[in-house]
Amino acid sequence: MQVEHILGNIKDIDTTHLEIDRVQVDWYDTRKKIARLSSQNGQVIAMKLAQVPKGGLNDGDILFLDTHRAIIISILPTWVLSMQPIDWDTMITLCYEIGNLHIPLFYDKNTMELQAPFEMPLQRICQKRGIAFEKKWCVLDSQNRINLTSPLMREPKLTQSPHFGIKLCKKD
Repeated sequence: MQVEHILGNIKDIDTTHLEIDRVQVDWYDTRKKIARLSSQNGQVIAMKLAQVPKGGLNDGDILFLDTHRAIIISILPTWVLSMQPIDWDTMITLCYEIGNLHIPLFYDKNTMELQAPFEMPLQRICQKRGIAFEKKWCVLDSQNRINLTSPLMREPKLTQSPHFGIKLCKKD
């Protein structure tokens, strides 16, 4: 089966009458445009996307849909370092160190945590700098990846809020 377009996300449709077949993908493969995948039921999929979604494939993206069956992307869980900066100095230090190591950074809106794929050098830096962290087993979904490369924003402007929320806007 050849797939050229993402048909939406399973979270946005009624699935009570559908058989769900999952294609398991690691978080670091979600930005691939071309891949040969196999579903849990053995369906071989040749994915050649005409246009890759902006941040990559998301958990629950639909590759195939008919009246009885849906084939969806299921991002595999992985070990992550989950960090909750307590102040702006910690946030700045953490972002600097993560950027220096070229590690992708994810933001969990539900728990207000910054998450990065587990890397021992990052854990050592957190321990050395006194940044609280927890090692967790969870899914790193592309829609939660922090990405500052946008054609509309040449220099992002960060605004501080009392709840450590990050808001990006175009610089005046």
